[in-house]
Amino acid sequence: MTPLQIQNSPVAGYRLVVPDGWFAVDLDPARCERAVAALTARQFSGFDNAPHLKAQARRELLARAETAYTAGGLEMFLSLEQIAGIPLAASLVIFLVAPPGDGCTASPGALAQSLEGDGRQASLVDLPTGTAVRLLKDAGGAGQDQQASSTLEMFVPVPGHGGWLLLSFSTPLGPLAAAMTKLFDAICTTPKVGHVTELQWKPVIYLPATLTVEFGADVLKADDPAAWCQRRAAELLGPNGRPQQVRGLTRCLEEYAAYFRSKDLQAHAALFFYPDFTCIPPRAEAQVFLVGEDPLAGPMTLARAREICGPDERSFGQTDMTETEVSAGPALRVHRYRKLEPAKRRTRIVEELDWVICPPGSTQAVMILTTWDESMFSKAAISIADDMARNFRIEPAA
Repeated sequence: MTPLQIQNSPVAGYRLVVPDGWFAVDLDPARCERAVAALTARQFSGFDNAPHLKAQARRELLARAETAYTAGGLEMFLSLEQIAGIPLAASLVIFLVAPPGDGCTASPGALAQSLEGDGRQASLVDLPTGTAVRLLKDAGGAGQDQQASSTLEMFVPVPGHGGWLLLSFSTPLGPLAAAMTKLFDAICTTPKVGHVTELQWKPVIYLPATLTVEFGADVLKADDPAAWCQRRAAELLGPNGRPQQVRGLTRCLEEYAAYFRSKDLQAHAALFFYPDFTCIPPRAEAQVFLVGEDPLAGPMTLARAREICGPDERSFGQTDMTETEVSAGPALRVHRYRKLEPAKRRTRIVEELDWVICPPGSTQAVMILTTWDESMFSKAAISIADDMARNFRIEPAA
């Protein structure tokens, strides 16, 4: 859940579900640069001969993020998806619109009426969080050389606050504007604004003792994990680690920290190295998510977990699912192969082992996702993932 800084309000944050091919950038200056570095590193992975292009992309993204932050943006999502090698350029920026200073809160109908006109189409839509205002703007190209664009804005009411959470989508893909608008509308059905759900129990996660870097909640929620990454890299390499090795491992930890922090509901993460910490990138990664009760679908169940983990556009080959019991309760074990970029004809395939555990008597569940892309590491990664699930424990919440 992304926090909202709202005084005297019961609302603590929002949660938004976007497609897998989208990347989240926290616009807070203390964290933005790390997220942009992780994004450019991901996009230019394997292209070591184009440092100038990578630097240019980084500067452009930082400038774009700064513009959004100056306008009051909280978070920015960028589409990294492609179809037939063509990038699906689209973005989403989230703003918090404060209520008027006089305390008079506009109704959805009044807000829609004030926004409509001058090429803007306003309408009311029912979302899980209440009645929202949908504003569609089509900006056709002014000339033959100017590309048409489309913008969709959704004003979502913030309970107990009087303000609005503004979701501003835009795409320059004029010919695909209708299809992208449908995607934007689908994303808008997922925001959930409300009280932060307190954990009903405390998760206890066991990891391998060697060649593992653990990212706990203190790191994932820190304002800036850079100092921790530098200190941890020096500790892992020890007094014999060369400065160049420390810098390399620090950059690696910073990029993964930014990546992990962009995920929603994440409580824990880990990287697994072999044969030592100088071998970068890590061989595998694990992410632990705590899942609360959904307002519409209800609590997580094994049946619902089967639906979530079922075949989709990223699936490659067969998906093996097994229902079993672990010490923390009923569980679903899912072994599958995944396409990193399904829209591309050629894409990397990663192997993944997922565990969904539903502790008895609880409306909350845990999802443990372990991924790797080297078949030679498969046996070790499967053993690590299975041990994490079988040793997972819950303790009374503090």
